[in-house]
Amino acid sequence: MMLKLKGIKHKEQIKHVVIDEAQDLSLLQLKVIKEITQAVSLTIVGDENQRISGFNRKPGMFSIKDVFPELNVQSFTLNKSYRSTQEIMEYANNYLKEEKILPLVRSGSEVEKIHLEKIDEISELVAEKVESFRTLGLDNIAIITPTLNELEKYEALIKAKTYVSSIKTEDMLYSGGTVLIPSYLAKGLEFDGVIVINKSESSTNDFIKYVMCTRALHSLVEIEL
Repeated sequence: MMLKLKGIKHKEQIKHVVIDEAQDLSLLQLKVIKEITQAVSLTIVGDENQRISGFNRKPGMFSIKDVFPELNVQSFTLNKSYRSTQEIMEYANNYLKEEKILPLVRSGSEVEKIHLEKIDEISELVAEKVESFRTLGLDNIAIITPTLNELEKYEALIKAKTYVSSIKTEDMLYSGGTVLIPSYLAKGLEFDGVIVINKSESSTNDFIKYVMCTRALHSLVEIEL
């Protein structure tokens, strides 16, 4: 409304706009970007499998022609993953109902899935898995939870046995080592080894589970409580 009422004037023309993580932008947000920039050349990139909001609707990027009817819109579908090993991608694909990703042939260790009966057991298990990652020469390690509330629920238990830093806000930057982080802040990052912590009867959306698993480059462990 403010854009329509007051408008925005730029001293210099914006010639090209690049939008990454576009799967989390609504149609309205894309229209606002168009209004702010007045750009007639854009590159819009996104992975609908990695959306962390608006699960019940198609991302705005699928309606680009409605936002920019005056432009020549070209769409390209890229469905091969260069990041994770074949084992990790095949495991993560189990959380996708369609648009499954094809892994490049880079084989690694099998994904390990462990079920725990008691929350107290998480201290020893996470410490053991982090140490095994380090033994393999994996330097950047993430322990990922679906939400910040769950991170804070396990934080004291994990830190009792493992030296790990926590990232809880967007202004905190990852600088290496072992980190405890919620899924929405891990999106866009990648780690040598990942430990995912989930509830066995969780209402966590499958897209969130996919995002957590695909943060791993070489090794992945999923712990269910």
